[in-house]
Amino acid sequence: MRAVQQPLAQIHALLERQALAVLATRMRGRPYASLLAFAVTPDRRAILFVTRRATTKYRNIVGEPRVALLIDDRVDVGGEIGAVTAVTLLGTAAEVDAKSRPALLEHLLQRHPQIARFARAPATALFRVALRSALLVTRFQQVQRIDLRRRAEIRPALLVARAPRRR
Repeated sequence: MRAVQQPLAQIHALLERQALAVLATRMRGRPYASLLAFAVTPDRRAILFVTRRATTKYRNIVGEPRVALLIDDRVDVGGEIGAVTAVTLLGTAAEVDAKSRPALLEHLLQRHPQIARFARAPATALFRVALRSALLVTRFQQVQRIDLRRRAEIRPALLVARAPRRR
């Protein structure tokens, strides 16, 4: 179990230290990236962010809710590529319903009070990304895939072929 906790602890620490993420969506079959402020839900199973409904980002998510978020510490380590820790979180984004919105919005604003006016505007949508898996990259080339739904399966992400099963 210790091997499982190490990468999860690294991911949780990174999410606590960093305030911004790059959101990747699809626009007419092509990649589209957006910088945004985020917060992790208390259960650590989702990411919260806001965007105006009249944006490309919003339209992209409505058209294809599967997204990726990149969060890294390159600024903290002075851009030294071998020292950077990065995580790509894969999940499904959905606009938060009216009943859940007040509590989740306040959670986001505890972390980012500077966006309160923007976040509370009627034209702004609050999104929750339900996390499915993560790719944790350390030391430039050490890549691990973590299944966040079960939180117990960690494996190298660069496997080319699997050995056949013995019967």
